[in-house]
Amino acid sequence: MHKVLNYGSALQAYALQKIVSDAGYEVELIDYIFPNKKGKKSIVSIIKKIFLYILFGVSTGKKQKKFNHFYDEFYCCSKQVYYSPQDLAKCPPIYDVYITGSDQVWNPIHIKNDNSFLLDFVPDVAAKISYASSFSTKDIDDTLLPRYAKYLSRYKCLSVREQSGADLVCKIISKRADIVCDPTLLLNKENWKTLISKQKPLIKKPYILAYILRYAYDPYPEINKILSDIQRLFSGMHIVFLDWSFVNSFRKGASVMKNAGPVDFINLVSNASFIVTTSFHGTAFAINLEIPFYSVVSKYNKDTRMTDLLDVVGAQDRAICYDDKNIDYNTSMDFGMIRERLAQFRNNSKSYLLSSIQKCC
Repeated sequence: MHKVLNYGSALQAYALQKIVSDAGYEVELIDYIFPNKKGKKSIVSIIKKIFLYILFGVSTGKKQKKFNHFYDEFYCCSKQVYYSPQDLAKCPPIYDVYITGSDQVWNPIHIKNDNSFLLDFVPDVAAKISYASSFSTKDIDDTLLPRYAKYLSRYKCLSVREQSGADLVCKIISKRADIVCDPTLLLNKENWKTLISKQKPLIKKPYILAYILRYAYDPYPEINKILSDIQRLFSGMHIVFLDWSFVNSFRKGASVMKNAGPVDFINLVSNASFIVTTSFHGTAFAINLEIPFYSVVSKYNKDTRMTDLLDVVGAQDRAICYDDKNIDYNTSMDFGMIRERLAQFRNNSKSYLLSSIQKCC
């Protein structure tokens, strides 16, 4: 899902392509535009966008331009653009090896009846690999199991991003799936900092970065207490909210970073004093760039992406539930052990990826 307007989606696609390309292979991202929502937008949504732009200067168009610039500069995409599963089936792209990349490509809620990320358009005899694919859930409805079984059984090499995903693969097709790191973690701290080597910090003063997403669950209003508590522990340090939110536009001691692009995201994370996030990739980049953080999770949500990653690197204590009443905060972190465990995870994952490609070539 390389062109979803999301920092993690863009950066994981870039990272996977770079790793494979640096290994000497010719690589293309199949330019499949997902989600394929066609048709006219509702009058309500148009009026809402106009209102937000006039009142707050918020324009997804500006953000989209930055993403498009990132795609143009860093992606190598197929010449043909595919706008639907039907397009892929009608004129499937031809390669020696096909890889289903990372992110929530097997999430039944997102992909619904679209089997493209299960490589349904690829011939049975073609070599197929999954790298760090994520179901983003512990459970799949029994009615969907035959569909997943049909396509997962066609992969020559299967790897997933979370233990919950490995458990699902075992349940569905009785096969072992290797657990590997998200593509963004295949690149180290120095690799990512090269993208911002010529940039100055976007925020000139010390700040706490808040990257709060709501699509999995809504942590508001409870998360406001966590943010206030941490701000107090940092003697009232300024909070920067990444991406616009009406809730935070009038918050005292805070500002909103509007219309940031993927490279801006790296800049904001790497220069933060502390990070509070509900995002998997917010967590991954905080770990990778070694910025102290808290990952805010839900007791009731089945999404285990953040907690599984924290388990692997030995940072389980960095997960807090948004509605806990008594949190024992610790704003300092020793990244020594985390760095070692991440390096081992990275090396093992890279070896798996490249050896899988070699098996298929």
